[in-house]
Amino acid sequence: MDDKGVVNKETAATQHSAYLQYNVKQFKKLNIALGLRNTYYSITSKNYLSPRVNLSYKATDNLLLKASCSKYYQFLRTNTREDRFSKTYDFWVLSNDIPDEIPIASSKQCMIGFNTKKDGFELDVEAYYKTMDGVTELAPTANGFLTGEVSASSNQEFKFFTGTGLTRGIDVLLKKSAGKYTGWLSYTLPLDT
Repeated sequence: MDDKGVVNKETAATQHSAYLQYNVKQFKKLNIALGLRNTYYSITSKNYLSPRVNLSYKATDNLLLKASCSKYYQFLRTNTREDRFSKTYDFWVLSNDIPDEIPIASSKQCMIGFNTKKDGFELDVEAYYKTMDGVTELAPTANGFLTGEVSASSNQEFKFFTGTGLTRGIDVLLKKSAGKYTGWLSYTLPLDT
């Protein structure tokens, strides 16, 4: 589909969501949180279920092990168009879930990590894995120069390409919360993007 049918379309949608969470308190050192989010999206007249599970285990007074898995949906999408001079133009579109148009984005995410605290310092490390469906990219269908915003009067055709994505990596956070000086330092090591 070219951009002219999407960019210049005036659409409106509503979302209604409900979230339930159950915390399992059967264990002394293990916390389990089970969650379920339901979102009704008016454009498709469908419900989208997003299950979530979070686990944490207090191994010692200073060490917490943690893990989580969840599914998410995204209905309002931002797209970027870049011209030949690297100037970008952002615009928002509502997903319509029609094949070859703007799909509803979804992702499945899992994380495993630990948190430790000692003497005013906190170290938090998380390894993550995320798959994505409905990834969109707006790209020109032919070479050439074009400047200005994307509109129906543009002299160049653009197409929305859809696909999947994968990202994996490690997040590290070091936090100092005691003493005269406080602050934090964080680093992300992406393995895929």
